[in-house]
Amino acid sequence: MQSFSIKEALTFAWNTFKKEPWLYGGIALVALVISIVVDNIGKNAGGLIEVVVDVVSVLVQWWIYLGFARIALNAQAGRPINFKMLFAEKWETLYKFALVMVLTGVIVVIGFVLLIVPGIIAQLMLSMVVFITLEKHMGIVETLKESRRLTDGHKWNLFGFMLVAIVINILGALLFGVGLLVTIPVTILALTYIYKKLDRRDDIELAAKAMPMPAPAPAAPTAPSAPAQM
Repeated sequence: MQSFSIKEALTFAWNTFKKEPWLYGGIALVALVISIVVDNIGKNAGGLIEVVVDVVSVLVQWWIYLGFARIALNAQAGRPINFKMLFAEKWETLYKFALVMVLTGVIVVIGFVLLIVPGIIAQLMLSMVVFITLEKHMGIVETLKESRRLTDGHKWNLFGFMLVAIVINILGALLFGVGLLVTIPVTILALTYIYKKLDRRDDIELAAKAMPMPAPAPAAPTAPSAPAQM
């Protein structure tokens, strides 16, 4: 089974980013600032207040991630994007995504308890849930199964992309954090490219398997043989 190209994914992401760098950089900046602010609100408050603030913080960050993923999906499809899309996802979508992420987290944690490697595999297997949540409107369990189906046979390549993405974002953070305004959008755009590539290839393969085999052509009639002469 042919997999995606990490180089192609990053090339697409970089070329897309260059078309509207200020928009993508601004979106990344707002997302980072909001994440930092909500992370620090109520910090060290203790008790129930801190727990509530932590839950709200995580939900806000997931909401922002949904908006960022929606922008990336639109960019990948060549549709218009704008800054308002970062905050445009409905709360019903957030609720569903939150349940998906909680289940994903439980599966990944169990995997890491089982000697780390199963945790990494689970993380790769469920790496497409945000896009499936936004595009396919499946149930919670079905979303997890669909991500597993799409990533089946591609985990080594996904692992390679994950390592490259980590390195890129570390380099972005080392540039006084300013580099993250480039590396975060590029990473998300590249992951979106990979999702669409796997989804499209998988649909083609399924269609090919479902296509009935053509009926064999009828044999050409044979001419009657001439009677033997005495």
